[in-house]
Amino acid sequence: LALGTPTSYSSVSSGSHTLVVEPSNSSTASISESITLNSATNYTLITANYAANLTPILLTDDKSSPSSGDFKLRVVNAAVEAGSVDVYIQSPGTTDPATGSVTPTVSGLGLASSSAYQSLAAGSWNIIVTPAGYPVVHYINTGSLSFSAGQNRTLVIVPNGNGGITSVTLSDLN
Repeated sequence: LALGTPTSYSSVSSGSHTLVVEPSNSSTASISESITLNSATNYTLITANYAANLTPILLTDDKSSPSSGDFKLRVVNAAVEAGSVDVYIQSPGTTDPATGSVTPTVSGLGLASSSAYQSLAAGSWNIIVTPAGYPVVHYINTGSLSFSAGQNRTLVIVPNGNGGITSVTLSDLN
C-alpha cells in the first residue's frame, strides 16, 4: 500500500485482534498490538510515522446521516512533518488566514490526533492547514473541494514523500 493511498472497508469479525503492520520491504512488524473491535461499528486505521516508528491511529467512524442538506468532515493529522496544525474550513473566496483575522475551525491538532466531525452545509469548501498559531504559512490549501449532502468524510493530513505535506480525503459514508 503506497503512502497516502486509502483502501476500501474490509470486513473483520468483532472481538479481540492483533493488529500487525509491516513495511512492504520487510517481514519485521512496525506495529503489533492488541485491539478490540465492536460489532456494527466501522473503523478507520491510519498510520503515522513518529520518531522513526509507525504509530496507529484507530478511529471510530460516524456512519449516521448528517442533517438535511449537510455533510460531516473530520480532520486527522498523520504527518509528523506538520507538527501541531490549525485547520481552516472556509467558503471559497473567504479571507485568507494569512491576511485577516480568521479563527481556525480546528485549533492545535497534534500528530496522531483527530478532530470531531464538523457539520457543514453541502457545497464547495476550501481547506487550509497551517502550523498551529502561525496562519502565514500554508502547509495545504486544497482549493475548492465539493461535498454533497449526506456525505461523511475524513480529511487526512499526510506526508507527500518529498518532505512536504498533502491531504487525502476518505469516504466514511456515501
